[in-house]
Amino acid sequence: MARTALDVAGHLDEARSTLYLDVILSVLSEYARPILEELIVPAGYTYKSEFARKYYQEGQEATLRKVLLRILDQRFGDVPATAAQRIAAAELEILEGWVDRVLVADSIDAVLAPSS
Repeated sequence: MARTALDVAGHLDEARSTLYLDVILSVLSEYARPILEELIVPAGYTYKSEFARKYYQEGQEATLRKVLLRILDQRFGDVPATAAQRIAAAELEILEGWVDRVLVADSIDAVLAPSS
C-alpha cells in the first residue's frame, strides 16, 4: 500500500509530494519505514541540493550523537557533562571517528581523544 502511495506521490508537484511522503513515512512501522526510505533514496545517493545535504547531515549527526552517548553510558557508566558537551558540539567527521573507537577504547577519554 505504501509503495502505491509512493508511486502516486511521485506524480504530484514537489510541495505536495514532500508532504505526502512525510505523512506516509510517519505512519509506517519501524520495520517498514527503512524499506520504503530505501526506495525513495537509494543507498549511496548523494544529495544535490544544499538544503537536502544540510538536513541529511544534521540527521546523521543527531543519530550518531544519540548512539555514541548510549554506548558510552552502557560501557563506562554516566557520561560526564564535559564529554556530553563535546559530543553535542562535534561535527559529523569527528563523531564518525569516535563511533569507530567506542567499542575498542578503554575509557571515555580514549574515545574522545584527538585523532593522530
